[in-house]
Amino acid sequence: MEEFLSNLESAGYSKNTLSTYRRVLRHFHSFLKLYRCSIDGFNEEELAFFLRGYYKTPASMRTAVSAIKHYLRFKGIVRKLNLALPEQESFKEF
Repeated sequence: MEEFLSNLESAGYSKNTLSTYRRVLRHFHSFLKLYRCSIDGFNEEELAFFLRGYYKTPASMRTAVSAIKHYLRFKGIVRKLNLALPEQESFKEF
């Protein structure tokens, strides 16, 4: 993961983006460990369910999915993630 983040830093990514990607990838690696999956053999529905515990809005989930896709491409894994985004209306204030 650190090699990936170093690569992004060299490419000029901001510190905020690097911090966000680091956090997302920690969650992703936690998911892989918890569900005992390999980086190229995980269930997308399980990943979506897991990530919804951390990312409550469609925008934050899109950012997380983007970071994971970017990381997978860096690792040489081409995979289209079709994760269901959380519904915005379910997070309206009462």
